[in-house]
Amino acid sequence: MAGGFISRNSTVLRQAFRSSYEQLGLTITISVIWFLAAAIPAAYMLYFILVVMAGGKLNILLPLILFWLTVTFLYGPVTAMAYAIAGDMINAAEIAPSSLWRAFTRHYKAAAAVTGAMAIILIILAVDVVVYLQNPTTLNVFLTIFLLYLMVFWFLMSAYIYPLITYKYGSVLQTLKQAALLTLDNMALTLLVAVEVLVVGLACIFFILPVPAYLGGTVALLHTAAFKAILTKYEKKPQPAD
Repeated sequence: MAGGFISRNSTVLRQAFRSSYEQLGLTITISVIWFLAAAIPAAYMLYFILVVMAGGKLNILLPLILFWLTVTFLYGPVTAMAYAIAGDMINAAEIAPSSLWRAFTRHYKAAAAVTGAMAIILIILAVDVVVYLQNPTTLNVFLTIFLLYLMVFWFLMSAYIYPLITYKYGSVLQTLKQAALLTLDNMALTLLVAVEVLVVGLACIFFILPVPAYLGGTVALLHTAAFKAILTKYEKKPQPAD
């Protein structure tokens, strides 16, 4: 079991960083597009929510709705495009400039639907945490800890959401179910990939490369490579002939 885990993680790192190195220009392109069209609008809406919460003068409902709309109809589809291109990069497929737009339009509806559902789940969890923290009884503290665990699991399973959308999309419920099951069944690899993504993010922010030029594309490559490595675990092996 340990050997298989180490082998899969080595495959993930090798595929992700080899694809990033061999097609650095494309990695930078999808990273910049993701940063400008997805990360910045979502981050701005999140900042708006925090400002409203700190001020306490406006109803929090409007910022939450704006955040949900931005994440659902912009962040999700753009991120799905990045993951689709990452999958093509790992498969060494031919990628033309028009491939980015085709990937965006092909996965738009599925990405918006699944991202909207994921955003609703996250908003409910976050609002409940804030409510419970405002009245920190013993029960509320335990409930808050439980909700925080659920939020961590939400972030872990999100690694498989967009690879599933771009690989074989069925429905919103099916995608969420498959992502949750993949996370539970491959927790060690999922945690390790999450740490690797964190390391890449910190390196982009503090040490090596600017965030817009590298983060989005590299994270997409890491998650897609992890998803493809995990799929090999479930492939049906041919039975020996009698």
